[in-house]
Amino acid sequence: MKQLFDNALLQPSPDALCRDLAVFYPDEASRLCAEETAQLLANLGMAVEVIRVGYVGRLRLQPEGLPAAAWTALNAVEQSLVTELEKLNLIDILHENKNQDIEKLRQMLIAMANDIRVVVIKLALQLVAMRHLSEYPEAKRLQLALQTRDIQAPLANRLGIAKIKWELEDLALKALEPTTYRLISSSLSEQRREREAYVESVIQQLQTELAGEGITQAKIYGRAKHINSIFSKMKKKHKRLEEIYDLLALRVQVDNLRDCYTVLGIVHSLWQHIPSEFDDYIANPKPNGYQSLHTAVVGPEGKTIEIQIRTHQMHEFAEHGVAAHWRYKENNAKSTVSEQQINWLRSLIAEPDEDLVEEFTAEIAEDRIYVITPQGKVMDLPNGATALDFAYHVHTDIGHRTKGARVNGHIVPISQALQTGDTVEILTGPKNQPSRDWLNSQYLKSPRARAKVRYFFKQLERDRAIEEGRDLLEGQLSRLHFSPKASVLLDAAKRFNYKTLEDLHAALGFGDLGLVAVVNYIEQQHTNNKIDFDDIETRLSRIPIRHHKKKSGSVTIAGIDDLLISMATCCNPVPPEPITGYITKTKGIRIHRHDCKNLQAMAITHPDNTITVEWVPGLYGFSTLLHIQGQDRIGLLRDISQALVNEGVTIQKANFGRDEDLNINLQMQITVHDTDHLHRALEKIKQIKNIQSAIRVEGSLSS
Repeated sequence: MKQLFDNALLQPSPDALCRDLAVFYPDEASRLCAEETAQLLANLGMAVEVIRVGYVGRLRLQPEGLPAAAWTALNAVEQSLVTELEKLNLIDILHENKNQDIEKLRQMLIAMANDIRVVVIKLALQLVAMRHLSEYPEAKRLQLALQTRDIQAPLANRLGIAKIKWELEDLALKALEPTTYRLISSSLSEQRREREAYVESVIQQLQTELAGEGITQAKIYGRAKHINSIFSKMKKKHKRLEEIYDLLALRVQVDNLRDCYTVLGIVHSLWQHIPSEFDDYIANPKPNGYQSLHTAVVGPEGKTIEIQIRTHQMHEFAEHGVAAHWRYKENNAKSTVSEQQINWLRSLIAEPDEDLVEEFTAEIAEDRIYVITPQGKVMDLPNGATALDFAYHVHTDIGHRTKGARVNGHIVPISQALQTGDTVEILTGPKNQPSRDWLNSQYLKSPRARAKVRYFFKQLERDRAIEEGRDLLEGQLSRLHFSPKASVLLDAAKRFNYKTLEDLHAALGFGDLGLVAVVNYIEQQHTNNKIDFDDIETRLSRIPIRHHKKKSGSVTIAGIDDLLISMATCCNPVPPEPITGYITKTKGIRIHRHDCKNLQAMAITHPDNTITVEWVPGLYGFSTLLHIQGQDRIGLLRDISQALVNEGVTIQKANFGRDEDLNINLQMQITVHDTDHLHRALEKIKQIKNIQSAIRVEGSLSS
């Protein structure tokens, strides 16, 4: 077995290292606890500065806090560690919230620790406090025990420090479940002599077999079963104490990996093994780096024995976790612990700089931040999350109503990035009023929160479309004096491949579905009669009424008013030009110029679809398209626009083009009263300097 190296052996005793700090303790009992903490850290192989900070750790708990003289006695590194240790007090405070998420609290502690050594100090202080629990008031004893069970013991396990973990767990159980603890402890004590004799006989038999295979340096010993571990198995397996078969436990330590598997083979050849109880944590280490072979066998007298097999270095790491690297010389053989894991932990403790802090947070805390609600509840968010992210994480409705935020008591922008440990309060308004700007990553880092904002606006548009579609359908059915049953309306929705009536209304509102087609189907279902489309009056009666903003009354149709009428964009008719109406399938009546080529082509194919219409005198506001050509100069577009405005013409949109010779082609969509108004506007444009031509053309500019 290679000689292990303990840093503690190369440095003075903890008493000597901390002699200058002893004077700050007011009584011997407190000073002895401080020495015990320092010794515990020294046994873990921690560095001098860590031992000294552990020594003064209890001074922070005094009413007056750490004395100024004690602070001055520390060097810069030690002062930094004390400052980081102070931050972790927040975890103790938050733990008092009964509704707290304990796992998030553990993760928050890790995320807040910019130096992993501070976490080890925190665990050492907690263990010493638990050893002297009787010195505290009853309420404080309960608080410390709960913190140990919920936070510190699981954290020690996560960091692989079994030496601290087992003791913390047992002490917490002793305080929280004293009757159970005494029952298990007394039962173990009663059977100790018999158990020790049995274990000794098994050890001798196994040593003889190992020696026969040339393994003479193996260390075999009975392994004490921890009381909390036994209690956990009793609860998990719903068994009484006498039914827990692995109260008999052995551990075998060998020099190298090959011997581990050799010993496993010998054990299984000696006694019948229990397949379900075998775990190979060497090939598949635990997340905290722990490695060992676990097996259980039916030994002599039919008793079940749990056996762990590992190398000496594996054992050292299992006992001391993140502190284990201090136990080895750099020229020692490489550890069998995952090289990546041990190197990461070594560098993390030895060189706690900013880059390693980020790596530590990403590895263990999964790149999360942990913030606090005004009620003291911890919430985890993605790294870089803003106050607005926090609001949406609390509740979608809170996010929609967010007006501002207060972080650590100060008003901040809702886009401010949060840090672990921040206390966040959201200021809300009475209504849901999110902004589309929030979809920018400046405001929301979380994709989930952005999805909630997008859904709000999509649903808002859908709600409006549903309302408009419902009004259109109900209005047209009412005009036809028709009141179909709900089942008929739902059947219509399914006929057009919509699952619900709301989906049908939304499609009508968005314009994805024609109103006439829906009305036709509903009436056919009701009357079971086919509509006579050769009857022009019937067809006119079926054209839906316009219920949205319109230019109603601009055209009359043989005494019938208030129909869905629109101007054809292919010819853009303007009063008093002769016009003709054309009945479309779903868009009502389209008004064309009488000489429109498109109209003439459609009239040949469907002559019954044309209808006589005429302008209503005195109305105005008709769109038409102008095409203007000329030679560009400074101020030309301004002069054209000003001439049209002076004539009372409204410019809707324009499209401007210019070649290398400064020749311009300008198309303008304008609104005029009638043809006289149009001609006056064209004449004004032609009078402008550098204008070569200005004419009206068919068609319209696309949006």
